[in-house]
Amino acid sequence: MDVTQRDHIKNMDIRANLDITEDIVERIQARRLRYFGHVARMDQHRLPNIALYRRVEGKTVKGRPRKRWLDNVTDDCYHRGRLEHRGGYTQS
Repeated sequence: MDVTQRDHIKNMDIRANLDITEDIVERIQARRLRYFGHVARMDQHRLPNIALYRRVEGKTVKGRPRKRWLDNVTDDCYHRGRLEHRGGYTQS
């Protein structure tokens, strides 16, 4: 398929012609959730599990709290219909 930007064809049309049903955001969400499930089932003494659930102590900065990886996982679950309510962000 020889398509250039000069052809002004929308990405949706190109994906339809190539029979691609999943967009990149859905693919990233699926892989993030798959990795989360993998880490969540790990032994609690393994480093990925420790890094996922440990909180960093210290002073927080002003402004909106930074979005953590676990917050992204919660949002992914919410958008895929696996959570009915997503909680607010918590400062650590």
